[in-house]
Amino acid sequence: MNDPRHEGFFEPKYCPRGRTDCLALAQIISAGHESFMCCGERQEPPEVRAVPQDAYRFCHKSSEGVDVMMNHDERDMAHIAAVYAWASACTIPPHGEPRVPVLGKRNGT
Repeated sequence: MNDPRHEGFFEPKYCPRGRTDCLALAQIISAGHESFMCCGERQEPPEVRAVPQDAYRFCHKSSEGVDVMMNHDERDMAHIAAVYAWASACTIPPHGEPRVPVLGKRNGT
């Protein structure tokens, strides 16, 4: 297979957007390549970035129309990972029971 794209979670070989200003570090790509999440290291020197310390790029594109590209520093990346992990931990029901969302019920309200 000559196509460098492949599906799943793996060591990245290319930028799903075809960009050359970012080196992919981790990514998940759907079977049809219409959706992906990717995190990479920006290749521009700090002095040309809008925020010099924002050395990492996070991209997310979905088949439902979401298309996001954000630049972050190391602390931002750690905070994003912590928020996703906490949200996942809080929403996984015990004993594999189906989750039933409770809308508007936060902080005892």
